[in-house]
Amino acid sequence: MPSVELARAYNNLATLVALDTSRLPEARGLYEAAIRRDEDLLKAEPANRGYKMELATFCNNLTYLLEQLGQNDLAKVRSRQALDLLAELALPAPSLGIEQADAHNVRGHLLQAQDPHGALAEYRQALEIYESRWRDHSAHNLTRVHERYQNLLLNLADLSRDSRDPIPHALLLRAITGYLDLAQASLDTGSVADTRLVLENVSNLLPELTERDRTTIVKPLRTLQERLAARK
Repeated sequence: MPSVELARAYNNLATLVALDTSRLPEARGLYEAAIRRDEDLLKAEPANRGYKMELATFCNNLTYLLEQLGQNDLAKVRSRQALDLLAELALPAPSLGIEQADAHNVRGHLLQAQDPHGALAEYRQALEIYESRWRDHSAHNLTRVHERYQNLLLNLADLSRDSRDPIPHALLLRAITGYLDLAQASLDTGSVADTRLVLENVSNLLPELTERDRTTIVKPLRTLQERLAARK
C-alpha cells in the first residue's frame, strides 16, 4: 500500500538525516510525517496490529530525537503514545480476554458465600481485564460482552448489598462509573447502539443497589441519558 510505504520511507529517511546533528529539526519533521500517515492508516483500520507496531516504532524514534533537541515534555508525550500502543498489542485477543474475565467472575461467584474476600479478589481481576479491553472498540462493541459485564455487575452488587466493608462498594462503583464513561466515549464516536446497551444494563442494575450506591450513580446516568436523547 502506497501510504504504508510512504510512512516507512519518511521514517527511514529521518533516521539517516538524524545522523547529522545539525539536521535534527529536519529529521523531526520527517518522523512527524511518518507518524501522521500511520495514524491516518490506524484510524481507517483500528484493529491492524501491523500499523500499531510501526506507529509505536516511529513514536519511539521521535522520542529519542526530541530528547536530543531538549524537548523533554514532547518526548514524554510520544513515549507515552508508544507505550500505550505496545500495551494494546500485548493484550490477548478480544475473545480470549473476555473469556478470561468471565472465568474470574464465575470463580468469584463460587467463592462468594464462604470466602467473600477471595470472591472480591476474583471480581477485581475480572474488572481489570474488562478495563484493559475497553480501549479496543472491537472488544466491547458486541452484545455478548455487555451480557458478560452485566453479570459481573450483578455479582458485585450482590456482594456489596450485605457488606459493611467499603471496599466492595468502591469496586462496584468503579465498575459502574467506568462503564458509563465507556458509553460516553462510545457516544462521542457515534456508537449509539453501544451506548444504549450500557444504559439498559445500568438501569436494570439500579434495583439491585443499596440506596447509597444508587444515589452515587444517578447523576452520571441521567447525564448520559440526556446526551443520548439529544442525539435523536
